[in-house]
Amino acid sequence: MTCIIRARQRLSHYFNREILTINDLAVGFLTLGSLTALIFLFKTGQKALNDYDQQLKAGVKPPVFNTSELHGVNLNPTSERY
Repeated sequence: MTCIIRARQRLSHYFNREILTINDLAVGFLTLGSLTALIFLFKTGQKALNDYDQQLKAGVKPPVFNTSELHGVNLNPTSERY
């Protein structure tokens, strides 16, 4: 009986380790995808942040997101509406 319990514990430990390895790989691939998206969106985000900072310095309250200010960025023009 103890032999069956030990074998079951070994199998349980093996499967838990394998599942954790699969989870780690999945999280790693998701992270790579997110980092790739951040790299491609960095310039757009930087332009939007610079426009926001300029509006704050100019005293605009509250600052408004305006797609026409972001030259060279292909955005939906209806995104200005709330």
